[in-house]
Amino acid sequence: HTNFNKIDYFVANNVFNKWLSRGKFNVYRHAPNLFAQWAQIALNLWIINPEPKYYDVASAFNKKFINSIIHKQNGIIYWKSEFTKGTVLDVSHANSEISYLIQAYDNNLGISFDQIELVMGILKRQILLKNGMIAFYLDGTGKTSFDNRWLIDGFLKLGRYDRTLQS
Repeated sequence: HTNFNKIDYFVANNVFNKWLSRGKFNVYRHAPNLFAQWAQIALNLWIINPEPKYYDVASAFNKKFINSIIHKQNGIIYWKSEFTKGTVLDVSHANSEISYLIQAYDNNLGISFDQIELVMGILKRQILLKNGMIAFYLDGTGKTSFDNRWLIDGFLKLGRYDRTLQS
C-alpha cells in the first residue's frame, strides 16, 4: 500500500500538477490523442482521489471529443488529428481516445454505451478489412497488414463488449 501511495503522489505532483500549473494548454491539448492521454491520467487520479481538477480535465475531453466526431452522409464516422483542423486520424493514434473512452464508460464518467457502440462500429465497418488487412485511417482509407500491429490497447479492449471482435 505504501508503494501505491508513492506512485499516486508522484503522478499527481510530478506529472499532472506540474504541467497543469504551467498552463492549461499543456493538458488541454489540440490533438485528440494527446488530450486523451491527459484525460486518462486525470481519470485514474480522480478514481483514487476525486478532486474536481481531475474530473474537470476528463469531462472537458469528453465534451470536446464527442463534439469533434464527424458523421458523413455515407455512414462513415471519424475524427481528425486535431480538434478543429487536420487530416483524418490514423488508426494507431486513435488507440488513445478509444482506451480513454472505455475507461470513462467503465467508471461512469460521461461516456454512454451508445458512444462505445459508435467506436465499435468504426472498427467493424471501417477498419477491419478483408484478407487480413486493416485500414490505415479511421475513415477506412489506406491499407496496411494486420501484422503491423496498428490495433492495440484501445481497440483490443472493445472486444469485452462484442464477442465478434474477439475472434
